Amino acid sequence: MRRLMCVALGSLVLAAGATAAAQRPAAKPAKRPTAPIGRAARIDPRALTGTATGGSFCVGGEDTDVHTLGLLPSNTRITVEFTSDGDPVATLARYRTGRSAPNGLFQRLGPVTDDDGGGNLEPRIDSTMPWRGTAVLLVSSANNQPLCYQFRIVLR
Repeated sequence: MRRLMCVALGSLVLAAGATAAAQRPAAKPAKRPTAPIGRAARIDPRALTGTATGGSFCVGGEDTDVHTLGLLPSNTRITVEFTSDGDPVATLARYRTGRSAPNGLFQRLGPVTDDDGGGNLEPRIDSTMPWRGTAVLLVSSANNQPLCYQFRIVLR
């Protein structure tokens, strides 16, 4: 029996431990709303805020877990805090692409990396998105030993 964890981004909705048999049949996907011509569509962050994500993630060896935090508005302050059973290292990568980038293609802001800033061998990242762009969190083990972790993201 396969375990599922459902997470609705933007607000926290968890169904941890639900089984496939408990899921409803797949509904027909709704049509995506479009913005009126000449008006930009509202784009909200697609990241979890508030309490821990509710999921535990595990990584080890030379592997890296990647968590997409989504498209964030300019001047968004991002704080990421961890609890783990090991020594994780976290990196926040920030990008913008397309017309918003100075060259019209791609721009990367230097990554923010932390190993033990949260105390107790836990990383803590506190950074600001200077412009509207995509944020990605990468997590690995500092000593290549397997570990499991949870993280909490606060966007302000």
